[in-house]
Amino acid sequence: MDYKDFSTNCFGELEKLQDNLNMSYDINSYTRWDYDQPSGIITLSKADKIINFRYYQVGTYSTELKTWKWSWDNENTSKNVAVDIEKIKGFGIANEYENLINGEFTSYEEIGWELSSICCNLIGGIGVYRPVIDHLKIHLVLRSN
Repeated sequence: MDYKDFSTNCFGELEKLQDNLNMSYDINSYTRWDYDQPSGIITLSKADKIINFRYYQVGTYSTELKTWKWSWDNENTSKNVAVDIEKIKGFGIANEYENLINGEFTSYEEIGWELSSICCNLIGGIGVYRPVIDHLKIHLVLRSN
């Protein structure tokens, strides 16, 4: 299967996961987030509720530089929450999918959702949460709460 077809299929599956995640937890209603890389826990909170999820970090998209950076190639990401390089990069090498092989590359803004959907497909997860810090959009795959 070519990359475009594969990523489109994965994104369709992610849309279903996101619908289920939002129906179950209404994550878009939370007004604050805090994540702790050593523990691999992200906490979402609002005035009357707090919820925690285990997560792994797929990577970041810089709106300033217009680049994607995989978590496995980011010295600021703890290895215990970085996406599984063997599964992702290994799959990319086996299938000649450049976006899964290169640690950092120039790209379009939606690449984070595309690559997060591929990670959910290959590694698993219950959905994606994407917080923003300054010019960085951080893509996290939620595993469980």
